[in-house]
This record gives sequence, structure tokens and C-alpha cells, in this order.
Amino acid sequence: AEPRALLLSSVPGVRVETLAPLPAAHRQAGALLRLLHGLPVEDDDPVSLADALAQRLEAWSARAPGIVDAAGVDWVRGRVIEALPLLAGLARVPCHRDYTGRNWLWHGNALYLIDFEHARPDLAFMDFERLWRGVWREQPPLREAFLEGYGRPLSGDEEALLERLAALGALSTVVWAAQHRDAPFEAEGRRWLQQL
Repeated sequence: AEPRALLLSSVPGVRVETLAPLPAAHRQAGALLRLLHGLPVEDDDPVSLADALAQRLEAWSARAPGIVDAAGVDWVRGRVIEALPLLAGLARVPCHRDYTGRNWLWHGNALYLIDFEHARPDLAFMDFERLWRGVWREQPPLREAFLEGYGRPLSGDEEALLERLAALGALSTVVWAAQHRDAPFEAEGRRWLQQL
């Protein structure tokens, strides 16, 4: 009901990304994300998910000259175009949109989520994308724990979609980091682009 509000509070803990690999934290992260994605939301956005993804691509591509060469941007464009048919039948769900270990606090045996700055209804797999191109590649047991907590494995089509979303995610990371003079984050984005 109006007015809409989000009540935030301080929570204890240490960022999960700074800890040794901790499957229990990833399992809880998967379970919490499943709860978030399951919250009711009215998808009244007049822009389809496919059009929204295409618009994101164009926005990041327009900011890329001088940062990412044209061939790299074209490669990402091709990957995103391949993703568009995979969005058919999908709806927006409540998303965190920066769902990584840097926004999970571990305290005792409990996980707390922080930094809802970018949260909004979106494609559920936007919350998987950074994990898919990062920690899940480096630590497969953490992926298994997360998906166990989430309650299901990913289908082949979902894996294909994540691979394509990861290309756009890597491009946006490089561009954003370069424009904000965050050299380590830019290097990480370039490494992701190279790996993909």
C-alpha cells in the first residue's frame, strides 16, 4: 500500500567474499534469493525483458568507445542478440541486482543481505550472472551449495542465457570501472571478457 517504504537496519557480520570458501553461506544465499524471487510483484513495465536487455546493451555500447574496442563490443552484441529468444515466457521478479559475496554478511551461522541500492523487478537470472562468471567458475562446490539452497539446478537454456548475460555484465563492468577509475574492477571485467 502507498506510501511504499523499505525498512533497513544495521546487521552484524563479515563480507563473505573476504572469507575462505564457505558453502554454508552460499547455501543460505541461494535460499534467501529464492525467497526474494518468490515475493509477489506486479510486472507492469511496458518494456519487455527482451527490449530492456537490448536497451541495456545499447546504453553500455554507447559508453564503451575508447574503453573497449569495436570488435569486443560487437562480440558482446552478438551474445546478447542470441539471448533475446531465451527470454520468451519469462517475467520480472524482485531482484537484488548486485547479488555477490561482497553484499552478504556472515555472522555466526547466519547470512545477512545488504546493499539493496539497485534492487528492482528484473529478470531473475540477473541475480545469478555475477556469480556465474565469477565465484561459480572458480569454486564449483559453492555453485552446488547455492543452487541447493535455491532449490533447483539450472536448465541448459538457463546456462545458455547466463553465458550471454555474462558477456554484457563483463562489458558493463569494464566500462563502469574505467569511467570511475577503479582499476582493479576494470581488470576483473577485462579478465571476464577474455575468459568468455
